[in-house]
Amino acid sequence: MRHIEIDEEVFKYLQSHALPFVETPNDTLRRLFGVNKTRSDSEKPIAVRPVSFRMKRQKTRLSQLTKSGVLREGQKLILHDHRKNPVPGIEAFIRGDRLEWKGSTYSMTALAKKHLREICHYQSPEVQGPAHWYTEANERVFDLWKKYLEENENE
Repeated sequence: MRHIEIDEEVFKYLQSHALPFVETPNDTLRRLFGVNKTRSDSEKPIAVRPVSFRMKRQKTRLSQLTKSGVLREGQKLILHDHRKNPVPGIEAFIRGDRLEWKGSTYSMTALAKKHLREICHYQSPEVQGPAHWYTEANERVFDLWKKYLEENENE
């Protein structure tokens, strides 16, 4: 079985279309997508099964950080490895919600994943881009975003 992350809006939509106390989220998706059942309805258990979701945290938005003055457009960010050491020669510049590197733009995660795999031989399929990008003042973008959210949670 595979696990996926969904954002709050998708989760609420899924909840609004579920048959309470009967369907699991997987059953609801199968019904909504018209995917054939793997077992007949008569074999389907009626008991309620506990369902847990890991809510996906709001994506880091570089444009919000620049708009608020936490970062600035064109600012240099430096890639760090999983041990929090800078990766030599890997620097990118903020362009809206993306990073520019050698004339192309990438998401923070895509660019971090590319270099961590190529240079650092990082094997994990999961890379959280904002956790690997740092300012020249050695501030991690992930931490700057958390602080921004805490300060602006009532807006």
